[in-house]
Amino acid sequence: IKEVYTFGQPRVGNEAWVQAFQAKMVNIPYFRVTDYMDPVPHLPPSWLLGYRHAGPEVWYNATMLKHYKICSDGMMKLAVGSTPFGGACSMLAITAPT
Repeated sequence: IKEVYTFGQPRVGNEAWVQAFQAKMVNIPYFRVTDYMDPVPHLPPSWLLGYRHAGPEVWYNATMLKHYKICSDGMMKLAVGSTPFGGACSMLAITAPT
């Protein structure tokens, strides 16, 4: 496997699973691509059995392809006053080519 991209991926395991997955994928680029209106990446709830995401998130905050953020910590963090499907990355790099 050279690289992995998932689209609209739900949370699939707990912290131990995420660590094991990341150890296996250490030399393989892995990105979770999410859309601002997609509820699936928020499922199952993180408080339920400790479900977590693996890998950085590429979060599109609009329908235009040039508007995205890369969340290196794996998940968008909800900001005060934000909707359940929006917010701000706790660590991000805006890489929108013109």
